[in-house]
Amino acid sequence: MIRTLALLLAATMAATAEAQSTCRTAFADSVSVRELRAFDRVAAVPPVWDGYRLARHPLLLLADSTHHGGPVTPVCAAIWKAGARLRIVELAARPAFSTALYGMIDLDPVGPHARNATELAAAFHQPTPVVASALRAQGVRRAIVLNVPLDFGPLGALGRMLTTMKADPALLHADLAVHESFHLHTQFPAWLDQHRTYAWPAWDVQPDRRQLRERCYAGTTELSAALESEIGTLLAAFDALYADSASPDPVLALAHARRFVDARAARRRLQDTMSVARGATRISCALAEDLMELEEGTTQWIGHATTVRAGLTTLARQRGSYAGKQPDAYYRTGPLQLWILEGLLGRDAMRRVTASIARSAGPDGGVFGQFAQRTLVLADARK
Repeated sequence: MIRTLALLLAATMAATAEAQSTCRTAFADSVSVRELRAFDRVAAVPPVWDGYRLARHPLLLLADSTHHGGPVTPVCAAIWKAGARLRIVELAARPAFSTALYGMIDLDPVGPHARNATELAAAFHQPTPVVASALRAQGVRRAIVLNVPLDFGPLGALGRMLTTMKADPALLHADLAVHESFHLHTQFPAWLDQHRTYAWPAWDVQPDRRQLRERCYAGTTELSAALESEIGTLLAAFDALYADSASPDPVLALAHARRFVDARAARRRLQDTMSVARGATRISCALAEDLMELEEGTTQWIGHATTVRAGLTTLARQRGSYAGKQPDAYYRTGPLQLWILEGLLGRDAMRRVTASIARSAGPDGGVFGQFAQRTLVLADARK
């Protein structure tokens, strides 16, 4: 009997070792290694927002049949953590993705004072109890889930678009890791009343994004034209600071920045009678815009600033995305304001600004509120 048990144990250990070896090989091809190095590079960047760093948080990487032609289960996975060896694990099932590109795992309970809970439920597809238990055993309660390597082929129309754009899978994954982990570790705990590592404003309750886009940004031809004019002014300020890094012109940038503040005030007068839904209530377009610049504009900037500082992309390339035609304009206006503030104030002062935004008591302390106040102080100082 003892000999039989010993043989079974030895066979199990051998099978486990073989599976570990097979899974490790799945993450060792040149494309996967390039993506892993990109994660390491963004993790090495000092914080650009308050105390948040990707280096503090794990990623769950999958290398299953979607990419490697192997059996659907068990799923070869790996836990990435900055400064540590890749931990290879086998999962009994593949965690579901929230979008075509990533998934989110949050195993912490929702607190009694959660807000946005119904809207946020769609972001999480909780793993099976067996998979959840396996992740907890590895010390993982919260993680962004990514397929490594990223293969555009199975993504259909999205994959074809990314291929046409000549998107870099390593850059895309690195930006996603920083951006989505910020949502998961900074914003979601505040919204879901969970244990928090970072500060986030209590006034942030998400509005109806579609209504913001369709009513406040594009409700009339006049509004649309005013918005594009505003963004043009922001781009001019950005260019004055960054287009020629050898000779930035903060005086010109500040002049454009103040023109933007005036232009936004004029556009908001056009929105005066408009409102959008936020849960069972309605709020002004101005507040809805402030909220989405806080939620997504900041997160967009954090991902972009981190990948630029990691040397994975350039400011010129990011500028191209801000000059595009993204209808959810807060993805353009939010990061542009933050880039301009950093260019005018310097990185150390900008960290203090981000800490202030993260602890703000209302929209006056949000992205546009800070932008308007701090550029006014700079303009007054130059008089």
